[in-house]
Amino acid sequence: MKVLKIAAWVIFIAVLGYVMHFSNEKHAERVMKFPDIVIESGADNAFLMVDDVVMRLNYKNVRLDNLKRKEINADLIESIIKEMYEVQEASVHVNIDDTWSVKMTLRRPIARVFNQRGESFYLDDQGKMMPPSQLYTAHVLPITGNIADQFSDLSIHEIINNDSLKTRSLLPQIYYLSEYVCNDPFLSALITQATVDKNGDFILTPIVGNQKIIFGRAENRKLVEERFKKLLVFYRDALPYAGWSKYESINLKYRNQVVCKKRGVE
Repeated sequence: MKVLKIAAWVIFIAVLGYVMHFSNEKHAERVMKFPDIVIESGADNAFLMVDDVVMRLNYKNVRLDNLKRKEINADLIESIIKEMYEVQEASVHVNIDDTWSVKMTLRRPIARVFNQRGESFYLDDQGKMMPPSQLYTAHVLPITGNIADQFSDLSIHEIINNDSLKTRSLLPQIYYLSEYVCNDPFLSALITQATVDKNGDFILTPIVGNQKIIFGRAENRKLVEERFKKLLVFYRDALPYAGWSKYESINLKYRNQVVCKKRGVE
């Protein structure tokens, strides 16, 4: 009797294993729908569209349509997408049914740098450089003037921690300045351009007022915050009474004060 029970269990397990194997094989042969491609940009600066992703995967001989479940190489797709310079994170999820998804988070540019060589590149919110896109232009703060820095794989944090690079590079200051402007709704709408003059000072151009804002250097976050707070107080408390066109320049370089120059005054 005991032998019969054992034999029955063995047969049951064998049949169950066969059924599961057959079911898995059948499941693996099912043709999947085109994936749901989700691109999260976190802003209106989407450098990458769905068609671009599909085209670049096709260029790598990876297609997304009419695939059987067993043909989906999630790791390969993820690795290719993560190599795209616009992408910060990427993941591929295959669901139990006939659906699957490709999700990615894009890098967020905060400034576009134009150097003295006529080259340009973006700086993102993580302090890394990005090459310009041939298809899309990000609506970020353009920074021009006496800038010698060129595009590289170095991050702002690597430059800051290298004494030799830190003394020669303007990128840390550009990062501190553009980071603050980008994260302040009023300033991001107000400031249309920043220029580095021959003295290394940042000169800001506002969208209204036809005046220049002499910001000075942006050597650290604390200094940047202090100067922009002075500017915001000045715009709130003084300009509405003096008039937007009264001053030729607004100088923020002096500690605890804003020095203005009236038009027509030498």
